[in-house]
Amino acid sequence: MYISAIARRTVVATLLGALLTSGACGGDSPTAPETISGTFTLRSLDGAPLPVVLLQGDPALTLVGDTLVMNGNSTYRTAVVLQETSGGQTTTTVEASSGTYVRSGSSLTLTDGQDGTSVAGAIQGASIVITDQGSTYVFGT
Repeated sequence: MYISAIARRTVVATLLGALLTSGACGGDSPTAPETISGTFTLRSLDGAPLPVVLLQGDPALTLVGDTLVMNGNSTYRTAVVLQETSGGQTTTTVEASSGTYVRSGSSLTLTDGQDGTSVAGAIQGASIVITDQGSTYVFGT
């Protein structure tokens, strides 16, 4: 099972970037809590429910799931579940990331604990909608 390291990193970076900006409850009011607690899952990518085929052919790559855990101490962790199929064999991998977040009203900024990259997102009701590198990610509880 081989998917080029560059293609895989690009897909994972895009998905983790989206995850980093996801997950929140509450409104836009100034009295809304500035921290978030809860588990959020990716509901759709570009309007399509999961699983979503990211790369077709042989090898193929499918996004199976995506979970974001937001903690009240302004930290998060995320796990992207991917399936690679090559030569008729399927392998499932989990790409994990963690870091810190800052919330201001309906805006979020999450910073990856490993490489320091930051991404921004917006809380929309009980969902988070992120547009990153031309794709739209919707997360919910």
